[in-house]
Amino acid sequence: MDQDLLKITEEKKKISDNVNILEIGPGNNPSLSINFLETHKCTYHTVDFTGLNSLNKYHQHFISDFLLTELKRSYDIIIDRCAWHEQDLFTRHKYVKKIYCLLKKDGCFIGEHAIYHKSIKFEEDYLLFDEDKKVLYQQKNGIIETVKYIPETQQIESDLKLNKFEILKFICDPTKKIICNRSIPTPRQGDPDHLYFLTQKS
Repeated sequence: MDQDLLKITEEKKKISDNVNILEIGPGNNPSLSINFLETHKCTYHTVDFTGLNSLNKYHQHFISDFLLTELKRSYDIIIDRCAWHEQDLFTRHKYVKKIYCLLKKDGCFIGEHAIYHKSIKFEEDYLLFDEDKKVLYQQKNGIIETVKYIPETQQIESDLKLNKFEILKFICDPTKKIICNRSIPTPRQGDPDHLYFLTQKS
């Protein structure tokens, strides 16, 4: 992602001095560094449920749900850090449509997503995966909730094309895993595969 992000930002800067970048779900690990922002002087917005200290004058953080956040500008680049796959089957389409609407013409949508494979397995007692719906549920305090949508790659490709995104890169690396809803950071063979995609608003 880093090299694509740098390349796209530099290309956008040739067209306009004001490049707007939005990142959804960075946690405490934003994609853009202080040095990157100082060098490229981009407007950088981040949205997450958790707090994130402002990096510098170019950065603004919103502690909120992306779907409920009113963003009053359009963006050249939108980065999704494994937040799209946390939407349920009803809200995930609203989510990607909102991304499309917030992007400028020829804007880029860069993302990561958990991907299903035949050996997928969740060992924790509080996690239940529905093979038919490709949905991961979590039970907490007697309440069962949807926590991840983990489809096959074809479904993500279809969703992106349906929402008029041109796919520029689409890489599913089975050696990379996404750890879902557990505190132990060591990857397991049964964890979902990792998908990286780079698309452009058509």
